[in-house]
Amino acid sequence: MRMEKLHISENGRYFEKADGSPFVWLADTAWTVPARLKWDDVLHYMETRKKQGFTVLQMVVLDPEFNEEMRNPCGIKALKEDDLLQPEEQYFSYVDWVLDQAEAYGFYVLLLPVWGELVVGWDWNGGEHPLYMTEQNAAAYGKWLGRRMAGRNNILWCLGGDRMHQMKILRDFMEAYDLSSFEPCQERLLRQSAAEDDLDLHEQAAVDIKNNVMLVYFASDTEEQIDLKGVMKGKVYQAWFDPKNGQLTETAACTLPDPDAILTVRNSLEEDRLLILADEAAKISVPQRTYFETRSEEEARKVFEW
Repeated sequence: MRMEKLHISENGRYFEKADGSPFVWLADTAWTVPARLKWDDVLHYMETRKKQGFTVLQMVVLDPEFNEEMRNPCGIKALKEDDLLQPEEQYFSYVDWVLDQAEAYGFYVLLLPVWGELVVGWDWNGGEHPLYMTEQNAAAYGKWLGRRMAGRNNILWCLGGDRMHQMKILRDFMEAYDLSSFEPCQERLLRQSAAEDDLDLHEQAAVDIKNNVMLVYFASDTEEQIDLKGVMKGKVYQAWFDPKNGQLTETAACTLPDPDAILTVRNSLEEDRLLILADEAAKISVPQRTYFETRSEEEARKVFEW
C-alpha cells in the first residue's frame, strides 16, 4: 500500500498530509544506508528509528565518501566503468529494496541523487575526486533516476544537505502542540528587543493567538520580560519543559498586572529549557508517546537474498 503524498501548506510554511493536517517532519541523517548497511542492519535501523518517533530518513543514492568505488554491502559497484550513465542494476535494485522497507515502516525519504564531491571534485578535507557528474550527463542521470522513482509517493528530492533519544522527545512535543498555528513573536521579548547587540541572548518566542498559548525558548540562565497583551489577561499558567528528558515542571499560576500584561520570568538553570504559557492549565501537557513496538528477535526474518 503506497503512502500518501505530502503537499505544501497554503501559507508555504510547512508540509501537510492529504487531509490538510500538518506533517511532523523529524528526520534522521542516514546518508549511506543503501551503500553500507546489509539487509538485517537496515531493518534493525528502521525499527529503531520508528520506535524513536522519526518520520523522515535522509539518504543518498551515490556516495564515495567511505568507498570510492561506491560498492554496496555485497561488493557490487554502483556504476559500470565509473560511468554515471551506466548504472549497475544489482546495485540499484538494492537501493529500491531499501526504499521499499522505508515505505513499509511509514517513512518518507529525503533522497539525494549524488554526494557533492561527485559534482565539485573535492571533499570537506580538501581531497580530490573525479567528477562523475558533469553538465553533459547530469540531466540524463536525473531523468533516469526520476523515472525509476516515479511511482513512489514517499520520496522527496534533496539538492544538497546536512545531522536520540532527544529526537523522540522533540516528536512528543511537536505532537502535543500544532506548531503550524504558531507565529514568531520576537517583539514580545522586551529585554532581548532592547538589547539587540547582546550576543548572549538567544531567546526565541512563538505564539498561537487563537488558542492563547505562547512558547519561549531560553538557552541559559536568563531573565526576560514577556509582553502578553492581546494573548492573555488575568491569570496565566506556566510550566518549564526540559528538552533533554521530556519532563514538565509542575504547572504554576500567576496574575498578570493590568493593563501592562507583562510577565517577568527567569530560567534559573544554566541549561536550555522551554517555557510554556497558557490561559488554562489543561493546555500545558506533553504526553510521552509510543510510535512503534519493536519486533522480538524471534519475529525478525530474512527478507532479502543477495
